Amino acid sequence: MNIKQLRDRWFNKFENETALLRVKEKLRLSGSLKGDTSPFGETQEGYLDFRGIDLSDLRISHIKIEFADLSSSILRNVWLENSIISNSKLDKTDLSEFSDHGNKFDKVTFTNTKFNKAIIGYKGSNYLNCIFENSNFSKSGFIRTEFNNCLFLNCKLNGVDFNASSFEECSFSGNLSNVWFRGGYGYKGDQYEFGTSKKNLMKNVSFENAYLNDVHFSNHCNLSTIKVPKNGSYLLFDFWKERLETLNLEIQDWPENELLKAKGFLNSHLVHAENQNWYLINLLELQNEYGIDMANNIVLALKKYGDGTD
Repeated sequence: MNIKQLRDRWFNKFENETALLRVKEKLRLSGSLKGDTSPFGETQEGYLDFRGIDLSDLRISHIKIEFADLSSSILRNVWLENSIISNSKLDKTDLSEFSDHGNKFDKVTFTNTKFNKAIIGYKGSNYLNCIFENSNFSKSGFIRTEFNNCLFLNCKLNGVDFNASSFEECSFSGNLSNVWFRGGYGYKGDQYEFGTSKKNLMKNVSFENAYLNDVHFSNHCNLSTIKVPKNGSYLLFDFWKERLETLNLEIQDWPENELLKAKGFLNSHLVHAENQNWYLINLLELQNEYGIDMANNIVLALKKYGDGTD
């Protein structure tokens, strides 16, 4: 069945509409979804069949969902709080404007899922062993989400600030453009508003199959164990602030036009370098912006710190 057929079937029989009302009532009252809740039984793969269900605008808390297939469903503007979803599918699901509060997702797949304008991670929601594939995070927001052993495969992450989210044993593939990873909150007062976040150590996070463009790291984001992209030329630096200070000394003797451009590079990075020891640079991106010769000179100056020539 296609998406339209999966959604329409909840309304093409009186007993199906009645079942839909029962599901919504159960979700409002908390509890768990079981096999007798769906009029469609199980899928061929053995999941409880809730495909195509429309739960838009519901406020749901303390619910438990296991071995369920909610693919092609509509969960727009759903508030989900203190709930557990495990061993389930949310593929091709519309989670636009979804509001995620202190939930646990374990072994859940999100393939071609819409997270447009969703807010993910209130109260430290935890995503374990989840797969996000070809999913759209346009205009979505993150607040201290915890990701453990998750895969992000060719997702649309353009413009995403992971704001105090933590990553352990995770892997990214595809294009990451204008993305921000932080070790903690980026703004004063966020901890009081949203609670204490788990320190983001980026432990064994792999970018091996990713391409990074305009990707930023700040707020004590530890990059010591990351795996850099295999394709292209990437440079991982420690002592980032000290290296920028070395660069600042080096450029004083550069021609004026190069000095001004180099100061632009410095100013854009120094603002966050005070609390960021590590940084990852895409050399090709640097060369495209400043030209090959100047980019190479910037890199040489950055490399001078600690090699005995600074």
